[in-house]
Amino acid sequence: MARGRPGRVQTGWGEGRAERAHRPANPPPGLPSVSADAEIPTPQCGAPVFKRPLRAREGAHDAAAVAAVGPSPEADQGRGRGRGEEHHGPGPARTQDNAPQSRSHVDTGIGASTDPYLDVEGGEAAFNFEDMTSGPTGGDLLQNREQDRLSEEADACLQRLLELTNNVPLPEGKKGAAAPPVILWFRQDLRLHDNPALVAAAQSGRPVIPVYLHVPVEDGKWPVCGAAKYWLHHALLHLSQALDSKLGSKLLICSGESSLDLLLMLIMDSGATTVLFNRVYEPWKVSRDALIAQVLSENGVSVHSTKGVVLFEPIEVRPDTDQRIQYGFGSVGFFLNACDGHEIQEPLPAPLRLRAPVRWPQAQSLSDLRLDAQPRRKNGTTIDWAKGIRENWGFREEDALAALEEFVYNGCFHFEGRQRFRADRKYTAVISPYMRFGQLSPRTVFHAVVQRHSDKARTFLRRLAWRDLAYWMLWKLPCMADEPIRPQYAFQWWDSDAAALRAWQRGYTGYPLVDAAMRQLWVTGWMPNYMRHVVAGTTSQKYSL
Repeated sequence: MARGRPGRVQTGWGEGRAERAHRPANPPPGLPSVSADAEIPTPQCGAPVFKRPLRAREGAHDAAAVAAVGPSPEADQGRGRGRGEEHHGPGPARTQDNAPQSRSHVDTGIGASTDPYLDVEGGEAAFNFEDMTSGPTGGDLLQNREQDRLSEEADACLQRLLELTNNVPLPEGKKGAAAPPVILWFRQDLRLHDNPALVAAAQSGRPVIPVYLHVPVEDGKWPVCGAAKYWLHHALLHLSQALDSKLGSKLLICSGESSLDLLLMLIMDSGATTVLFNRVYEPWKVSRDALIAQVLSENGVSVHSTKGVVLFEPIEVRPDTDQRIQYGFGSVGFFLNACDGHEIQEPLPAPLRLRAPVRWPQAQSLSDLRLDAQPRRKNGTTIDWAKGIRENWGFREEDALAALEEFVYNGCFHFEGRQRFRADRKYTAVISPYMRFGQLSPRTVFHAVVQRHSDKARTFLRRLAWRDLAYWMLWKLPCMADEPIRPQYAFQWWDSDAAALRAWQRGYTGYPLVDAAMRQLWVTGWMPNYMRHVVAGTTSQKYSL
């Protein structure tokens, strides 16, 4: 089979021997049955990137060096809730590269139990409706009216947002310093390179006002906390410095109770007539953005959004249509089969300059947000729980690109083999925090790996695709942010042993690998994906916490 272009997604299907498809047992009404005699093509050896999985369980990146030191007893203070998780921030539990993850992945203890969607060998199995609908609730999940309503609402909001803001030309009129300014709204894209909204603002020829809006209440149950909150402070600090030193601009910081109110205030203060941003995909944020676009448009303000956070938007690919569902609902093969033929554009270079407005609107300072605030002892000294984070990470965009380059040249080869499972070697990419806050774009990561390794980096690229699949799953099943997508796990019994939970959180369970991983999390704010599976399996299956 001819090798595809590097920027083209390929599933690796060929004209090889066909296999029988597995027929779902008792498919629910309204869904077409799949014949047991249906044939599906098998992947050929040597196929291009994004090949169908054979054995490995899909996750994010894997092993890194194990932290050797334990947490200080005082380190509990000031870290925020959820220190037992890999990362903190809005959205459901996340993989290393910021992809939302179903709670059922944690509840069932990935890496330590049998998954209904995987055969006993660890390879993908065909989707079986009994696996989704068995248990105390019977077949309620697929027929649940509330879930259907939420899914339809998420689809309608994203459709509405695209109608209002996508591919809408910037208004014609004056250019130069005297022209009405453009507001550039930074969100999960705290970078200069490959930032479509930033490039569009620079190309408008009008003054640009970069802003970051801090509105924790809009994160709902998923606020930025702990290590992620500390990282956000430094990411914003270095973005502001980069805008100043490289583009002759600056970043305005505004905080409040409503992004819409803050934007309206900035518009009235600056006279801006256009708002630009890159789209985000958590359903509650899509709903907010659609409302903002509608209100601003009705008030004569042009709103433009671009794709800059994912490779494939949830609405762009439809893996659950036609016969694709037979490949295993929720699997990467299932998702990539729908991505076949979609182009992944080259990353955009950073603009050279941003035109500054004649007058900058009023704003706050980054320190006002207190994102890096740390607790104090009774004697007035600071409990510096973030010392290990500062020592182990660089927070600049240049540090993100350097980490990617190191992995591409030194780690990717090992990642493709079984060495990636080792916890004592740095064979994982270690770029997840940078992707979480948009200091690296997925297109930059994709093309850096493909240009160096061509079709020999399938394992890593599939894990990059898992990130987009997880966003698609959250868009398709909005309830998964709060409820397990397999209803029987809503009735799972959990223990409330506070001492066991404390020992697990602090890395004192007595299991060396578990304790090393949890101490690494305490010290650095991060742990590799396969270690997250290990510690999650321990807390859910050993302690039922």
